[in-house]
Amino acid sequence: MIKINDIQEPICELYDKNDNLIGEIKSMLQMTDIRVQHKEQGIKAGNYYFLFKGKRIDIDINGTLSDYPTGFYDTYTNQLMKLI
Repeated sequence: MIKINDIQEPICELYDKNDNLIGEIKSMLQMTDIRVQHKEQGIKAGNYYFLFKGKRIDIDINGTLSDYPTGFYDTYTNQLMKLI
């Protein structure tokens, strides 16, 4: 029997280089949008970062993340792997 699971995405925070909280990121789309803005605006590494479960994740000028820890917006990828 199929059921609708209560799948919730993780929440992380976005900070600027002065450690000021910009806001909470509540979806993979929001997180990806921040990365795209970073690249499109040519924002240098070190100006913004995510904080996820106490771990700092820097964003470089290309929108690339310094780390991609387990549980950090990886549910979709993990589910796709089950279909392969």
